[in-house]
Amino acid sequence: MNCNTIQPRLSEYIDNALSARDTWEVDKHLGDCNAFTRALNELRQTVSILTDAPRFEVSSDFMEKLHARIAVIEPEPPRVTWLASVREMFRPRVLPAWGAAMGACALALIVLMPRTSVGVGVKEFSPKQPTVSLVQTARNQSVALAATNPLGDPAAAALVASNTPENGEPATATQ
Repeated sequence: MNCNTIQPRLSEYIDNALSARDTWEVDKHLGDCNAFTRALNELRQTVSILTDAPRFEVSSDFMEKLHARIAVIEPEPPRVTWLASVREMFRPRVLPAWGAAMGACALALIVLMPRTSVGVGVKEFSPKQPTVSLVQTARNQSVALAATNPLGDPAAAALVASNTPENGEPATATQ
């Protein structure tokens, strides 16, 4: 037996109102469980204090008055701590709703965010622009990249070498 099944029998055990088998099971559990033995000793002390306490005489209508006062008392609502409310928000049945809400927010952000341009200083392709100027723009950008880091892109370095005039200076965008 465990503490949960023996706990309701504890008062009957102290009053010697259990059957022999139940008493034996409680005794066996008392030998194995120190926490339960401590609880039994506390209950025995409580019983002894109450039996030794003096008794007071009350009026004959005391119980009626007491029950009338108790009947009009409203129970206090249970206090909910912030940790309990957070735990309540993340219980297993609520987690799918939180996931759906977060997904909807992310989708709304993606749809409603303004789209930015391609980049600073980079022209977008338009069909009106002639193809020759597109090629020239790409060549100039490649030359600029090669000039900043000629070892980083061998193809750009070869392009720079093929466009270099005889005086040894790199070609500019106006040539």
